[in-house]
Amino acid sequence: MKRFPGSFTRYALAFGALLGATLAAGAQEQPPTDTTSPLLPLARPIPGADPMLGVPVGVLTVLSLADLPPGQRRMMAADLEADRRGFKAVSESNIADELATYLDFLKAPEALANGGFQSIARPGHSEFGRWTLLGWMRGLSDQRGSRLLSITRVFQRPDKVTVMLEEFHYPEAPGGAMVMIKELINARVGPYPARLVISKAPSGLSRSTLIWVTPEAKFDIWVYDDVDHPLDPAWDRAWLIRLAESLGT
Repeated sequence: MKRFPGSFTRYALAFGALLGATLAAGAQEQPPTDTTSPLLPLARPIPGADPMLGVPVGVLTVLSLADLPPGQRRMMAADLEADRRGFKAVSESNIADELATYLDFLKAPEALANGGFQSIARPGHSEFGRWTLLGWMRGLSDQRGSRLLSITRVFQRPDKVTVMLEEFHYPEAPGGAMVMIKELINARVGPYPARLVISKAPSGLSRSTLIWVTPEAKFDIWVYDDVDHPLDPAWDRAWLIRLAESLGT
């Protein structure tokens, strides 16, 4: 799924990457229920679920593939195959256009101090703090539009590779439910479940995406390099996990 700067949805499913589905604005105002949702008809009801979302709001729910309706299970087949193969095959434009689009939307680094975002991650206390901050992008705001709930910071490593850090305070967002699929959890960041996916074009252009969810936020790190086959062995998969853990989330 192509991503656009600042476009966060209220409900995200970690089906390989976090996939968004736009939901009715009033969904989170309904009382919890133990019935299944018409939008996501799971095989079993989830206690305390929002009646429209099918899962509880403001928390992470871990489901199994067996919980999903047949259509969603078929969608997951490609992600499972990518895990077995070691990477997800994508087109050249999927990576190149995405990166170019993000760089076009950057705000100046100095504007970040006045962005009104209360960060949980501490990039300044990590390896990020020694890199060049190219800029940042606004994400979702609260209902009044006065407080940011998500931002993406864009850095350049010493080897000129672009690395992005996205932070989304989903419990504060309307309908901010998070779901991860147990069979697609293939990493951990400290105590938190995570998913690491390598996307690779035929030319070798690649992107490594690490997603993890804590009780306070969802975090993504995108490295425009293949951490399983980096040009420099120092920038490998273990390095990416250490980088995520150093953020103090």
